[in-house]
Amino acid sequence: MKTSNFDLFVLGMLKHAHLETLYDFRRAGVPGGMSLPSLRKLCGQDLVAAAPEKGSTRLKYALTARGEDIPNWALGQQLSRIPRSSEAVQRTFWLTHFEGQRREADAYLTSAAFQREREARKQERAAEAFRSNIANPLAGWLWLRAVCESHRLESEAKAFRQVADAFSKEDHPA
Repeated sequence: MKTSNFDLFVLGMLKHAHLETLYDFRRAGVPGGMSLPSLRKLCGQDLVAAAPEKGSTRLKYALTARGEDIPNWALGQQLSRIPRSSEAVQRTFWLTHFEGQRREADAYLTSAAFQREREARKQERAAEAFRSNIANPLAGWLWLRAVCESHRLESEAKAFRQVADAFSKEDHPA
């Protein structure tokens, strides 16, 4: 059974944030275009059950007994690598934290911040190399991309460190 980062996040949202409907997911900032296929997949894997709401055609989702215990092996798999996607890092941190693995969550986010800082420095060096020939259309384009990527990565690193710091100082119930 292949469980994606997003699928695990959906399971976590059902378990910890008590979301029940597609409307709840949208209200929580989770796109319906992503959550509906994931919920259908999880229903097919008997991790989630769907039932119509009383007096409505809307479906209400709930974890099954299998889905109630978010598989630790799947979470461990997610923690073993830092993805390029900021959203995937955020989802993995959130789920790990609220599954009660706070030290692992903090270490994961701190590692993600360090990785982003390292990549930002690489992009800065690349930008410096392209800067000398900025009048050339290709070099100008590559410089622009490297500068923007460097700043994006620096911002993500700063945000990850801020979140890790805030969560490590708070006692959040799992």
